[in-house]
Amino acid sequence: MYQKIKFEKHGRIPVKYNDEIIRDYKMKMLLIEDQIILGIMALQKESNYEITKMQTYLKALGLSIGLLVNFGKSQLEIRGIKG
Repeated sequence: MYQKIKFEKHGRIPVKYNDEIIRDYKMKMLLIEDQIILGIMALQKESNYEITKMQTYLKALGLSIGLLVNFGKSQLEIRGIKG
């Protein structure tokens, strides 16, 4: 049976200073069902930058599950990231 999955492309993350929101940042990953962040990339070599960025997004949104999907290698690579 077909089921719609709620997702948001380029969601916004509030940037706070002294517990006050001073601006919001456009996240370049997908937010799925307000629970999971999905990052899609095509890199030959994965860097710590992508992992750190995912962890930062998870922390900022108070989420605990992130997935990085890499199409850039000879075999599809999916990596789970905990927040």
